[in-house]
Amino acid sequence: AGSKRVALQLIDENTEILDFGDNFIYPGFMEGHAHGLPAGNIKGFSIDLSEGKTLEDYVEITRKYVEDNPGRKIYTGNSWKLDNEEPTASMLDEISRDIPIALTTQDGHSIWLNTAAMEHFGIDEKLLETYSTNEVHVDEEGKLTGYLSEEPAIAINSKIVKSDEELRESLLIWQEYAFSQGITAALDAHVAYFGYPSIKAYADLSKAG
Repeated sequence: AGSKRVALQLIDENTEILDFGDNFIYPGFMEGHAHGLPAGNIKGFSIDLSEGKTLEDYVEITRKYVEDNPGRKIYTGNSWKLDNEEPTASMLDEISRDIPIALTTQDGHSIWLNTAAMEHFGIDEKLLETYSTNEVHVDEEGKLTGYLSEEPAIAINSKIVKSDEELRESLLIWQEYAFSQGITAALDAHVAYFGYPSIKAYADLSKAG
């Protein structure tokens, strides 16, 4: 890495020269703000909702994923966007009333739960004593809809337990994606996203080389 003038001084009869004209050549890029572990977890262990456009799309994508991946204790999904209509728990209850389903928006600031997930995470009207209806959404009768935003939504994501093996695999999945984009170093801007186990996953993989 360096100037063209310096590079030319290193040429001898065994040097292969690749001329890219006036373009810059980099040994790699550093990502200054990444969420690598949850990104890898989304790609490897979660329902990808990014292709959907409407709430109906997201329900159908989730339904198919649950059918194709039976036996999970909880189903998580990511990357949906708010449509003109707000989501409700009853929409996801059509898929399962017994197994928790938790779908996070693309920006990570809101979450959509079915009734089982609300029960699993202890979501009830008491939340309204702490948060407004901009964060804990309610229907016309004042009943919780299963749609939460900001602090209560982020708190729920932090409670979704991942195994050490899943966390390590998530990091490796993200690492391969980073390499494919020319990223060779990164700062994890929220290393404690999944709590202490995520830090342990980094340490375990580092020790393993």
